[in-house]
Amino acid sequence: MVCATVNSLSPFVLASTTVQQLQLLLEESATPTMQATAVDAVLFVRDPFPVVNPLNVFMGSDKNTRVMVFVRNLQLLPGETAAGAIVVHLVDDQGQVHDVPAEHLFSLPGLDFSQLTFRLPNTLAAGTCTIEVRAHGLVSNLGTIRIK
Repeated sequence: MVCATVNSLSPFVLASTTVQQLQLLLEESATPTMQATAVDAVLFVRDPFPVVNPLNVFMGSDKNTRVMVFVRNLQLLPGETAAGAIVVHLVDDQGQVHDVPAEHLFSLPGLDFSQLTFRLPNTLAAGTCTIEVRAHGLVSNLGTIRIK
């Protein structure tokens, strides 16, 4: 957050530049797996996720799986859309990089994190995929999801 103060020399002076890090929520486990807390946004099942799921009939013309992850310190600015402000950066087991626009961001009342939904790209390879969230010049921690 940037705070502005008014003085006689300049109408706006940066008083502080407190920036909070984006934090992708990970599963708690005895071993540090970096497994992102993620579910299919339509069927509410855990990974591994298929890239295309014929049961995803509610998401428009395509049947690609929509994945829901949870992120702290992520909010849209006035007038922004999730697709215009947030990118989900994926790297699959074949080293392919996929920068996918977010589809939806929902603040969860009473909780300190938001729900972020994105569409799996057609060319995503099966296996373990790293994921990070990018918005407003900030990058989240890394997590993983599994693709079948």
